[in-house]
Amino acid sequence: MTALEITPADLGAPDLSIPTHLPSAVRAELALEAIAPARAVLDDDGDAALHEHDRRDLLFVCSSGGHLAHFMTMREWWAKHDRRWVTFDLPDSRARLAEEDVVWAHYPTTRHARNAVRNFFLAFRVLRERRPDVILSTGAAVAVSFFVAGFLLRIPRVYIEVIDRVDSATLSGRLCRSISSVFCVQLEEQLDVYPHARLIGPLL
Repeated sequence: MTALEITPADLGAPDLSIPTHLPSAVRAELALEAIAPARAVLDDDGDAALHEHDRRDLLFVCSSGGHLAHFMTMREWWAKHDRRWVTFDLPDSRARLAEEDVVWAHYPTTRHARNAVRNFFLAFRVLRERRPDVILSTGAAVAVSFFVAGFLLRIPRVYIEVIDRVDSATLSGRLCRSISSVFCVQLEEQLDVYPHARLIGPLL
């Protein structure tokens, strides 16, 4: 297996579910812990030392609105880590991330090939300027540019599918699934759409 070929078996134990009664902060930590085996594959030195109490450098990449709202429920968890955000320069993002380190992505991204390319180059600039320990995203299209760049730069990537798509996959979910180190869903019903995903329970 080459360094970039990651299969579900590399990502943890056969039981990929996380107890959904746990607080979202705890579930977020458990989901992130799942990248440790993947990082052992990704890292040349084989160092998979991502322990519960390690301070990490996180990069959150998401659209504004509901996608960003998912991460806001995890504040208790991410507040203890170093972090940076990539999202759109819109009123709700500015309000929610007023005290945060934010990089504004190009938008709109829906069916906008030019901005997708611009965000791809933005991703390389951001990731080389400050290499995070992991990229996390809830979508939408802006995630694809950063996940492709993260894949090429061998940075672990955790994708969380939004809760409001149950019977079909989102476009960004379909595109990011194959290049995610860990792919998470929030509802059991979503496992029918995304077999082998990690069930983390509702965030909203």
